[in-house]
Amino acid sequence: MNDDKSLAYRFNLGYQSNHSFQEFGGNERLLVAPTLRWNISERTVSTVKLEYSKIKELGNGRVPLLGNGPAPIARERNLGEPWSFTEDEYVMLALNTEHDFNDRWKLRHRFNFKNYKQTISAIHGSSADPATGNVGRAFCATPMATTFSTIFIMRWN
Repeated sequence: MNDDKSLAYRFNLGYQSNHSFQEFGGNERLLVAPTLRWNISERTVSTVKLEYSKIKELGNGRVPLLGNGPAPIARERNLGEPWSFTEDEYVMLALNTEHDFNDRWKLRHRFNFKNYKQTISAIHGSSADPATGNVGRAFCATPMATTFSTIFIMRWN
């Protein structure tokens, strides 16, 4: 990136969109992951990483159980609802720094921030009654999670 080549970057981008064989099903995925590395000196390196991921699944239908096996329904049949979806959103920011004091001593520091959010709003078939053929349906919803961590490692040989 610069004249002395002490700064380097990398940019990863991914996108996928599918339709499912099941009724009103499919998904969409996005990944963005840039990285910046700085060689501060011959003995010190620092890297900043960011990852962002978003996944949305529509109509994620399941085949209910009937006794010990799957219920005999058509493969494309979805016992959920057209508005059912699952959405995952993930953000991670990391700072990694390493410094070699000499050939025997090294210090590493890593800081991570992660935020994960999952949103589920879905009804799906859960189980079938063998006597009547009636199918039970379940509704799902979930919360999110955020984590921070920092690690210092001192090594010597």
